[in-house]
Amino acid sequence: MHFYQGRKYFDDRLFILDITVAQKDGCTTWAVVTRRNCEGIPPYRVDDFDTQEDAIAFIKEIEPKTPRFSLGENSPNPPQSYETYCQWLRAEGIPSSLESYAMNQNPRPETIIHEITDEELADLSEEDSHYGQQMNVESLRDRLCEVASKWEEKYRARLSIISAIAEFDAARIIGLSEEEYVERERGGRFSSGFIFREMRYRVMGTQRKELGERPGSTVIHKKPTNYDWDYLIWIRYNKLFVIEEVWRWNVVAYKEYFHQRDSMTLNDMRLGENLLRTNPF
Repeated sequence: MHFYQGRKYFDDRLFILDITVAQKDGCTTWAVVTRRNCEGIPPYRVDDFDTQEDAIAFIKEIEPKTPRFSLGENSPNPPQSYETYCQWLRAEGIPSSLESYAMNQNPRPETIIHEITDEELADLSEEDSHYGQQMNVESLRDRLCEVASKWEEKYRARLSIISAIAEFDAARIIGLSEEEYVERERGGRFSSGFIFREMRYRVMGTQRKELGERPGSTVIHKKPTNYDWDYLIWIRYNKLFVIEEVWRWNVVAYKEYFHQRDSMTLNDMRLGENLLRTNPF
C-alpha cells in the first residue's frame, strides 16, 4: 500500500486497466478504461475499439508498461513482455486486467463514451451544475501539480501552489471527505487553514527543489507568527509533489518547543506526530 498525492494506492501499480463493453454514438464498442489504482479507482482515460480482440491486444501491449512506485513512478526499463509482467503479478498475488475481467462476469453498469467537442468545452461554466458539481477535486489536484511541474521544467520558474495543495492534502489525511472539504473551503476556513470538528488546523507545506536532496539536512526557517490554532500540520513534498512526510503538533507542545528558536530542523519537526504512520488515509 502506498500513499501518493493525497490518496491511498492499493499496490505497487499507479494504474490499472478495465476492459468493458461500451456504447459510443449509438453503437456497441469495446473500451479499455485506464484507472488510478487508488480509492474509488477514478478513470484516467478511455480508449475504444471495434472488437474485443483489438482491446485485448491493446491491453497486452500497454499493461506491462504500467508505472510502479518501486521504480520511482516509472515504467519497467527495459520493457517487459506481457508474459513476464503477468509472472510478476502472480508473484505479488495480483490478477491481471484480463483475469479480473474473466472473474467478474456479473452484470456491470453500462459504459457510455461521449467525446466533448471544443465548442461544448467552451460552453461549460461554473454555473453548469453537471460538470461544475461532478468535477473530482482530487483529479484537479493532480492536474494542478502536473501543470506546475511542467511550467517549472519549461520556464525554470516555480508556481506558488504549495499552500493550496498542502491544505487539501492535510484535510484529506485527517479524514475530511471530498464533500466536506469543498464545504470547508466555501465557508469553514479561517486564515491559513481550516476548521474540522471544531478544531482549528494551520497547514504548512514545503517542497524539495531536487529529488536527490537529503531530507535530513533541511532547515525550516518559516514558523507561524501566531498561535491562533489548535493543530499545525506540516507536509514535505518532493519535486513532483509526492508527499514524503506529514507531521502534526498541537499548539501547546509546539509553542513550548519552538517559541524561543529562530529556526528549526526537519529532525525537530519529526518530534511531532507522524500522520503517515498513524493515519495513512
